Amino acid sequence: MAQSNSTLHLVNQSNIKVALVGNPNSGKSTLFNALTGLNQKTGNFPGVTVDKKLGYIKYESGTIAECVDLPGTYSLYPKSMDEQVAFEVLCNPDNESHPDITIVVADASNLKRNLFLVSQIIDLKIPVILALNMMDMVEKEGDVIDTIRLSEKLGVKVIGISARSKEGVEALKEAILQPIPVPQYDFIDIKKIAPELIEKVKSVVKVNSDFAAFQIVNNLNELSYFDHNRDKKIKIEDALNTFIIDKNQLQQKESVERYKVINRIVEECIAHTSAIKTETFTHKLDTLLTHRIWGYVIFLMVLFFIFQAIFFLAAYPMDWIEALFVSISEFTSNAMPPGELNNLIVNGIIAGLSGVVILFHK
Repeated sequence: MAQSNSTLHLVNQSNIKVALVGNPNSGKSTLFNALTGLNQKTGNFPGVTVDKKLGYIKYESGTIAECVDLPGTYSLYPKSMDEQVAFEVLCNPDNESHPDITIVVADASNLKRNLFLVSQIIDLKIPVILALNMMDMVEKEGDVIDTIRLSEKLGVKVIGISARSKEGVEALKEAILQPIPVPQYDFIDIKKIAPELIEKVKSVVKVNSDFAAFQIVNNLNELSYFDHNRDKKIKIEDALNTFIIDKNQLQQKESVERYKVINRIVEECIAHTSAIKTETFTHKLDTLLTHRIWGYVIFLMVLFFIFQAIFFLAAYPMDWIEALFVSISEFTSNAMPPGELNNLIVNGIIAGLSGVVILFHK
């Protein structure tokens, strides 16, 4: 977790590493395809079976940027192998895939939820671009996101895009070549949640931010960096053993603080122009089905229909099935000579199958 010396991504860098990160279903993979085209290859991240999608963004100037599509994650608290990979790449500067620039892809139509991950990455103090995807959906809903104000509030560059139609993708590609400052301000004051713990970690390991130290407290065993720095890990463990640590409580406190800020930002940066919003059929249907009175009436009607279908309407197909098996039994009995084999097939196999099929349909 060595501290980075650079605070800007420089245009003349010979090798630019770009990472795409975002919530699942944010359109991240679609953007990856739009940025890299056919210049892609698939492998695995070192030591795990998680797919590694690697591509290259080519510019007319001859510059080539290496782009990695990280697995989707909701936060920097890994709960699966996919999330573990994203966490390790972003939080460990020694990781071979650690990016020079991180593009956080956020679903603009669900901004509040997506901003949680955005805010955590901002607090890592690494160069960040926020790509607001699905802006066409936001406009369709009649909402307006003030990207300039949002950029000011977050302290990072914000670009509105629609990855599916490739709108705004060229602007995003050009932004990668521009100087990108490291976020100067903390999204939240993480130090007030666990001041002594953070100071203990910072006394052992040089990190870019208080939040990076906070992440070490919560995910010490998940960072492969410490597999090669056992002495530092032991020092941190010894320091942390002097405290009673409830990691779940620390994460809950962080989440509460983040959403306090996120709620204010969303209120200030999103205008809901409901007066011009056109209701879709599904929206009208949702309004009816979730009505505080008619919703219950419709729900009971659906249950009544299901009851009728099970106990009354099902009688017809069961009668048809029973008549079919009776016909098969009569045909088989008449077609075969009397004897044990006839009795086995007619009264054993066919009768048994008839009983099971009819019971299954009841």
